[in-house]
Amino acid sequence: LRNGDLVYEGPLLRHVERMALSTRELSSIYKGLTNEGNEADELIWQMTAAHNGAVRFLDKELHVPSDTQVDIDPLVEQLNSDLFAERNSAFKELQQLGSAIEPLIRRALKAKHSTETKARLERLIKTWESAAPQNGAERQHVHAVTVLHRIGSSPAIALLREITSGRGSPVARRAAREAVQALGK
Repeated sequence: LRNGDLVYEGPLLRHVERMALSTRELSSIYKGLTNEGNEADELIWQMTAAHNGAVRFLDKELHVPSDTQVDIDPLVEQLNSDLFAERNSAFKELQQLGSAIEPLIRRALKAKHSTETKARLERLIKTWESAAPQNGAERQHVHAVTVLHRIGSSPAIALLREITSGRGSPVARRAAREAVQALGK
């Protein structure tokens, strides 16, 4: 991750000597993937060296965040208000809740709402998907995707495909789609 752009260097495992890392070591490295810059780059390479051990570890660590306890239904209903100020206020509140509510937004999209409400909900999702990682957890997921991309093994690619279908944050799903595409799989 450099300047907010996702940078992939391809499956470069041939440049890294494989090494076995314990779950404790992998956990420590994974916690450090919330960082940015050179420190994160070094940790990404360390985890990449663990090869399929890292894939198994990440398979357990990367999960869909549980639905938040926030009730977004009143805000979604406000998106359909006759008053612009109320619609705008509801949209801003939903934005501030962040990508953690994305599963709830997707569920709301399946319900019967006006065309404008659905358009606003879709715009929220697109914003989250196109954004650079906003916090440590999102950076951690994107860096984990980079590890999987660099490993490039069949299990790593299978996990990348799972991520594209709903595991992790929206920005991690986008990164996983790009990684799968770059790997040509």
